[in-house]
Amino acid sequence: MAFYEKLGNLVLINNMIRLFKNLLFILSWSILFSCGSKEQTKSTTAETEQTPFMDGKTIYQRECVLCHGEAGDKGVAGSANLTQSILSLDERVYVITNGRGIMQPFKSKLTPGEIEAVARYTQELKK
Repeated sequence: MAFYEKLGNLVLINNMIRLFKNLLFILSWSILFSCGSKEQTKSTTAETEQTPFMDGKTIYQRECVLCHGEAGDKGVAGSANLTQSILSLDERVYVITNGRGIMQPFKSKLTPGEIEAVARYTQELKK
């Protein structure tokens, strides 16, 4: 009888480990998909072009801070450390527009002017 009790305990422990792994997996994916997923309204390109730095900072704080952090060095789930990025402005625009790795593309969420404003703002984060 002791053998069956030990076997039952092992099965219970194994099930608890599976449950923990599944919860960890779900939590990880929810963090990844929540980066930049807040609803937003698109501003006009004219507004963005008037004050690109200010709009870029505002958009960055709304869409990017969760993964990249306020100073650009948070690096959640493998996101790039923007304080050490060597990308040009055009390369930054491309990455923000089309995404890279686990980063989602923003071409359907932001206007080209807003994307450029964010890219310009991220250049200000370099140390």
